[in-house]
Amino acid sequence: MKFDGLDYVLYHYPSVGPELRKALQNAESSLFNCKAELIFAVDKLTYGERPKVVYKGREIELHSIFGMLVPEGPGHFYTERV
Repeated sequence: MKFDGLDYVLYHYPSVGPELRKALQNAESSLFNCKAELIFAVDKLTYGERPKVVYKGREIELHSIFGMLVPEGPGHFYTERV
């Protein structure tokens, strides 16, 4: 499944981040068992110590939502567990 606009939502509604993490954690075993692949598309992604999306000049950390993200290629990160 592909979700567009995560950067927009996190910028305008910061409280969505913790709620998204809870939802992913609650659905983790179901998603893992059916081998679901979730793609969160954003316009700009940076990676220093941890990956962040950049929206309207503001950096938003992804670690608090997705946990440990592993770089797989330019602009592409992967995690199995939240």
